[in-house]
Amino acid sequence: MDNRTLTALRKSITHWEENSKATDFQSITIGQDACALCQEFNNGLFPCSGCPVKEKTGHSGCKGTPYDKVASSITFSGSKEFALEEVAFLKSLLPEKTTIFIPGEYALRGGGTARVYEVRGDHVLGSYQGDNGWVGTWWELGGNWRGVETMLTPQDLVPPTVPCPTCGQEYKPEG
Repeated sequence: MDNRTLTALRKSITHWEENSKATDFQSITIGQDACALCQEFNNGLFPCSGCPVKEKTGHSGCKGTPYDKVASSITFSGSKEFALEEVAFLKSLLPEKTTIFIPGEYALRGGGTARVYEVRGDHVLGSYQGDNGWVGTWWELGGNWRGVETMLTPQDLVPPTVPCPTCGQEYKPEG
């Protein structure tokens, strides 16, 4: 999942958490204008194209999700309950694990080495050298690791082993 999608998904989760804590019926906001995912992915030409909700359900407009229950609920308590179901559904779309990179040397799966020079939030700058001697630069932007003439993914990098500060045993740090 790229950073743009992840950011919109997290904003949508926060929005639905707020809906579940609403103090009155009018405080519950739904619809495209209230949804960060809709604002990001509903461009009219290809409705919901790229939206993780549509990718999960196969339907546009959040059909087949707890959103339907919220939109059709006629009671305040029902709407809050269904909003919690929507939170759980959206959280199920989050990636299971994110690898955290720190500056340093990494092996490349398939041969070669990569060096991470700088990490700023979700942006990573580095270079790599393949076994064939080709050298390139790469950076992470919006979830795609783009090289000058190639594309790397986070899975291409093998995290280094580091000693555990408590017991000294080597392990691969992952976030």
